Amino acid sequence: MAHVFTLTDSVTTVTFSTGSAGPVLKYTPTVVEFDLRESGRGGMTLEQRKTVVRTFGLLVTAATGALLQTQINTIETLLRQAKERYLSGRGRKLYMTLQVDGEASAWRSRVFVGNLIPGEEAFDRWYNYSAECNLRLVCEPFWEGPEAELQIASKVSATPATGGKSIHNQNDSGEGNYIQVLGAQVTGTLPTPVKIQMENTSGGSLQYANLFIATNTKSDPANFTHMIEAESRLANGTITANAVYSGGNVLSLTVNTTADIAIPLSAAMVEDCGGRQFRALLYQTTAPSGNTYVTPSIRDASGLTNYTPGKDPVLVIGTSSLIVDLGSFPIPDGGGDTTGWGAMTFGLAFLSTASVNFSFDFIQITPTESIRLLKQRAETVANGEFIVDDPIEDTIYRLSGATKYNDFIVRESPVMLWPGELARVYFLADVAPNKTMTVRMWIRPRRETV
Repeated sequence: MAHVFTLTDSVTTVTFSTGSAGPVLKYTPTVVEFDLRESGRGGMTLEQRKTVVRTFGLLVTAATGALLQTQINTIETLLRQAKERYLSGRGRKLYMTLQVDGEASAWRSRVFVGNLIPGEEAFDRWYNYSAECNLRLVCEPFWEGPEAELQIASKVSATPATGGKSIHNQNDSGEGNYIQVLGAQVTGTLPTPVKIQMENTSGGSLQYANLFIATNTKSDPANFTHMIEAESRLANGTITANAVYSGGNVLSLTVNTTADIAIPLSAAMVEDCGGRQFRALLYQTTAPSGNTYVTPSIRDASGLTNYTPGKDPVLVIGTSSLIVDLGSFPIPDGGGDTTGWGAMTFGLAFLSTASVNFSFDFIQITPTESIRLLKQRAETVANGEFIVDDPIEDTIYRLSGATKYNDFIVRESPVMLWPGELARVYFLADVAPNKTMTVRMWIRPRRETV
């Protein structure tokens, strides 16, 4: 089998190979800087926002002169529609596909704009119903393989499989809020965004006002302690038993204008962090009775010396959501030295204008190499309905039966996976800790060339 290239928008396909529209005589890719209007496409990093100009020398062939003109006009129409999509963000996407000789399937690369220019000898060959042309396409800087569902595992179901795994909204004994993906599941040579389907299996309707999804591939994902319990603080506050919450306890705190706690971070956890950036997500059980400011920090093991001075305080209002985003910082801030670190603490300094009471359950220490925030509007997701986040196709929706609803606003980058690297993907939502969802994942592996 020869190499096969196509241009396709899923409705119309032009195939370039011997016996079809004609063979490819030459192919020259060139990496260039390009201003992508659809800059959120597919979770591209800054480096990946470069594009590739793919230049093809083609011998377009047909059975008659009229069919030859039709073939050329079809290519020109596809390119015009691709440009309209690029400018407006609406309409069918155009893809260049490549199936290398001997390969089982074709890989695709999105075409943004392009043109077809007759070559010097185009009309000399016309009498033989063929025309030599140059096809110039501005494309994504990678090829995507066929979509494939990942075999995934969870804390309570450790055998990787397709079809979905159930998770909770906490990481307690026997319950987990993460999906694990073995490195061998992610092929290709480049990081790839993940299509995620999340089914509400909690038994009732839920509003996911804030749903954080984050990937851990760099911080020892199989062993990393990504949640620290509030009740493990060194001092202050009152521990109250409550079986619904993580660890079976919550920490109640009275902020009488000021209060302070420090939660231990083990030496193993600090070393796993390796100086990378982490996002601290505090999960409340009861919002404060009045507005309160909290300043997060990384401190020494005793909880006394602050290693992150100048961190802005975060306002926690009495009607705030369950999750409080405390911002990001390196753990430890050691200039890239990743080994031999001792224990530290995570500090919270509270400030209020009057005495207020609130309680919280845990803090999720969330890796930031790939973090996603979905915010649902006033609607809810019924039991048995789905949230589908598909950054590969630039779409997110609630799925009820066969009907899609535009309920969600997307913040931050898509969830990504890295080829050959073990990953855990954490899910944390503004719902009760005992609520469940069933998760499925798909990817299109990416590569730069062949």
